[in-house]
Amino acid sequence: MDESVLGSDVQRVNELTVIASESYKEFTVGIQRQIAASIGDRPVKVNSDLFVGSIKIAGETLAISKDIAEEIVFDLISGGYINRGDRLPTDKYREAKDSGTFELSEPLKKYEQAVIEMVDSVFDPKAYKTKDARDDNVMAKVNQKNLGRDEFISLWNQISRKTAYMVSFDSNELINNCIKALDKDLKVSNILVVVEEGSLDKINSKDSMEKGEGFSVGAKKVSEIDTAANTSVKYDLIGKIVDGTNLTRSAVTQILKGVKEKTFNKFKGSPEEFITNSVKLINQEKTSMIVQSIVYSPLDESYSTKIFTSVTLKGKVGVNMMPSERNVFDYVQYDSTTVELPFAQQLEKSGDVVVYAKILVRDKGFKICTPVGNYTPDWAIAFKEGNIKHIYFVAETKGSLSSSDLKGIENAKTACAKKHFEASAARI
Repeated sequence: MDESVLGSDVQRVNELTVIASESYKEFTVGIQRQIAASIGDRPVKVNSDLFVGSIKIAGETLAISKDIAEEIVFDLISGGYINRGDRLPTDKYREAKDSGTFELSEPLKKYEQAVIEMVDSVFDPKAYKTKDARDDNVMAKVNQKNLGRDEFISLWNQISRKTAYMVSFDSNELINNCIKALDKDLKVSNILVVVEEGSLDKINSKDSMEKGEGFSVGAKKVSEIDTAANTSVKYDLIGKIVDGTNLTRSAVTQILKGVKEKTFNKFKGSPEEFITNSVKLINQEKTSMIVQSIVYSPLDESYSTKIFTSVTLKGKVGVNMMPSERNVFDYVQYDSTTVELPFAQQLEKSGDVVVYAKILVRDKGFKICTPVGNYTPDWAIAFKEGNIKHIYFVAETKGSLSSSDLKGIENAKTACAKKHFEASAARI
C-alpha cells in the first residue's frame, strides 16, 4: 500500500523483515556499505561547500557566498541540528523537520527550506540504519478498564461515525481564480551564466600546480539569459499540467489562454520550472475551493474499538514507548520526542483528563476520507464532565500552532476533518 493511502505511516506498514544468516552486526555493516556504494555521488558531510552556489527560493534565484554558507553551518551546529564532530544531521534535526519546528536565526530564515533540502541530500548512515527486533523491550497491552470506561465509550460514539463527502463548485470560478493566481504569483527563474576569469602568471613549483594554486582568480561576471536554453526540445505543456492537477485539458487550455502575455512568456526561460510552479499554484486554488465547498454526510457505519484490540504495538521504553495509566493501552507509542512525547506526558499529569487514546494509523484503522488524501487525527481525549467546556476533544499535535506554517495539503486535510466531525456530531 502506498503513501496516498497510508500517509506518514507508509514506512511502518511496508516494513521489510530480513532474517540474515550472518550476525546482526555483520549484516547491518554490509548492507549500509552497499547503500553507500550505490549512492556514492552524494555528499557525506554538512559543510560550507554544500551550500555555496545558487539556490531557488519561491521561484527566485539567490546566490549563497562562502561567508553565508559558513554562517549557515555555524547556525546548524549551534542549534543542535548538526553534530560538530562528524557533521551529520542529529535526531533533533529529524524531529524538527518532521514536526515543522526547524528554524534558523533571523538573518538566515529565508534559506530554511533550501537548507533542509540540501541537508537531506547528504548521505546519513542513520537514515538507513536497520532495526534489530530484539531492541524492542515492551509490547503494549490494551487497558481493558480504560477502554471500557463510560467516558471513552461515549467519546468513541461521538467521533467514530463514518461519513461520505461531495464536492461541487463552479468550474469557471476555478479557472478565473487560477488565472489570477498565475498572473500574480507565478515565478520562473531566468538562466544565469557566471563567467570567472583567471590567469597563470608563472609556475612556482610542481607542488603548487598539483594543489591547484597556480592560477590567480580575476574578474567575475554574472549575465542573465532571457531566451530559451534549448528551443529544440518539445513540451506537451497542457498534458503535463493536466497530469499534475487532474483538471481536464479544456480547463487547463482556458487557464493558459487567460493569463497575461508576460506570464505565459515565462515558459521560454525554463519550461520545467514553469510547469512545476503552475501545477503548484493551480492545485492550491483547487484545494481552496474543495475545502470551501465540501459537504460531509454521516453514514450508518462506525469504526469499532476493535482497531485498538486487533493491533500489536512494540517498542523500546525511552525511545518510542512511554508507560501510561490513562491511555487505552498500558504504553503510549510516540513518533516524536519533541512534540508527541511532551503532549502525552501532559495528558498523564492533567487532573482533567479521564482517558485518552493515540489514534492508530493502520490499513484498517480510523481515517477520514478527503479529496486530498486520507486523514487521521493524533489523539482523542475525554475530560471530566463539569471541569471544562468541551468534554470530548480531538487533537492534532504539530510543532507549530500557526496554520500558515503547515503544508497546504495538511491544512486542507485538517479543514475537511473539521467539517467531517461537524457533520457526524450533528447526527448523534
